[in-house]
Amino acid sequence: MRDYGTNSNSDSTADLQSGVSETHATEIDSLYRSSGTDPSTNGSSPDEVHTPMMVPATKSSVRSFGFDGSVLVAIPAFNEAATIGAVVRETEPHADAVLVVDDGSDDDTARDAVDAGAHVLTHPENRGYGASLQTIFEAARAANAETLVVLDADGQHDSSDVPVLARLCERDRTDIVIGSRFVGDDPTNIPQVRSFGIRVLNILINLSTKRLSRDSWVSDTQSGFRAYCPRAIRSLAADDSIGNHMGASADILRHARERGYSIVEVPTCTTYAVENPNTKPPVRHGLSVALSAVKPLAFEHPFTTFGVPGFLFLSSGIALLSGVSAGVVGSNPVTAALAVAATVSFLLAAYLLAVALGYTYGSETLR
Repeated sequence: MRDYGTNSNSDSTADLQSGVSETHATEIDSLYRSSGTDPSTNGSSPDEVHTPMMVPATKSSVRSFGFDGSVLVAIPAFNEAATIGAVVRETEPHADAVLVVDDGSDDDTARDAVDAGAHVLTHPENRGYGASLQTIFEAARAANAETLVVLDADGQHDSSDVPVLARLCERDRTDIVIGSRFVGDDPTNIPQVRSFGIRVLNILINLSTKRLSRDSWVSDTQSGFRAYCPRAIRSLAADDSIGNHMGASADILRHARERGYSIVEVPTCTTYAVENPNTKPPVRHGLSVALSAVKPLAFEHPFTTFGVPGFLFLSSGIALLSGVSAGVVGSNPVTAALAVAATVSFLLAAYLLAVALGYTYGSETLR
């Protein structure tokens, strides 16, 4: 099905033969049983899995996933019936197989993906973007995929870029390849508010993953268009610390840094002029990713992360309270506002300093 060459080099099959993450798979199995669904149904045998079909993402079905070839393109999806069929059809020519993980959609996402020619693994309920990625890594490991390319289901990514990312994994043995909206001569024209938010998250995540040099800096930490080599697939499939939600993108970069994996970014075209863009609530999305980025900093440098801001709020509270007490401002409404601001500053200072102390002296418990 692919329209480009493959690299004959691959890791040994024996190294790739390992089971799915027990914690992740057991959790999904229990969800199906609690909902009255038999997780062994819908034909999950290895002989049948090469024909596009829809099965629950259970321990047995993920372990038995397989396909003919080396390049697997996987698409996490939640309520993407409007676009998933077109995305699968556009992606198929560039892949040996297309896998869609339907994360508990209540529309026809799964059925439309199967009709378009994709293999589909379904979660019994919405578990989050990170949980879908974990199912993808486990299935790719079980199938001995030599290259795994992940892209979004909303049609914003250009599937013709799949061979570009895949070649770097196959030819250069790059561990993780990221399709970036911020590199190249013609970067994507991202809406200003979104671009600002991404750049703020980029700073937080690069700081938290200690990617401070020009060569190691990741310009698009939130890109959902990535390719993974076998070594990265294996270790990510076994890592239960990858979060279930949007912070998983940062967790993966942290995972790569801790293991010394190579990361390369390539220019990619992303369009925002689609009918149903994958627009998650921006504030909740941003907070989720930011917290994921700050957490490791809190463990490694709790005083810098929380103590310094705590003392700054404490100082501002004292200054505001001094101004009120000295009668610098005579207007009662303004004085009242300063008093409220001082109170809020003291409360924030107390909270941040308490958190700093908690991480400093009780970090093992907090872990």
